[in-house]
Amino acid sequence: MTTPLLLQNTPSSVVVYLELSTGLPATTLLFSDVTAGLKKEGGAFLPFTLTALNWTNLGGGFYEVAVTALNTDTLGSLYFSFTGALIKPGLLAARVAVAVAAPPVPPAPFTPPVTTIFGYIYDQLGAPKSNVTVSARIISMPTIIHPTSDGILITEGFETVVTDSTGFFTLDLLTGTQVEFIIADANYRRVVTIPGASANLFDIP
Repeated sequence: MTTPLLLQNTPSSVVVYLELSTGLPATTLLFSDVTAGLKKEGGAFLPFTLTALNWTNLGGGFYEVAVTALNTDTLGSLYFSFTGALIKPGLLAARVAVAVAAPPVPPAPFTPPVTTIFGYIYDQLGAPKSNVTVSARIISMPTIIHPTSDGILITEGFETVVTDSTGFFTLDLLTGTQVEFIIADANYRRVVTIPGASANLFDIP
């Protein structure tokens, strides 16, 4: 049988199996039929009073014995003895331990909000300019954002896209971060804070 584990200074219970002197299960014992003792770690057996409140017949020779916080105040081994005129002597060994707090449960993975930044690039004749490189990098490292109650650390990143045949480009960037945009073909370099809604790069204040 597995050794019962009880928490220090905590009410609990143990289950003991008792047999009659004939070897058969003691199925009809009353608390008054049994004399019990209790021994804490480092101590001696002392009387343990059984009553109708702490003695429960579970059937088949098994009995549940309730213990109080005072009974479990000492760490280590805790022994129960059971004797009586009708039964074989019984001994139950338990162990008292300190309650260990459960480790914190990490929150569910969270995807921070992303904002689409877009724009158009044309040449000096007013025609769409394709294959223009547009780069964006987060500055002010390290960057910490708080989209919820939990802060999120953003690592350094560098994104590069090129304009399509219509001169259009788009970048999805973390909302609230400070980003430097670089368009070398137009000698363009600017730092903006990514807004909460999709925006044209050249219209962001």
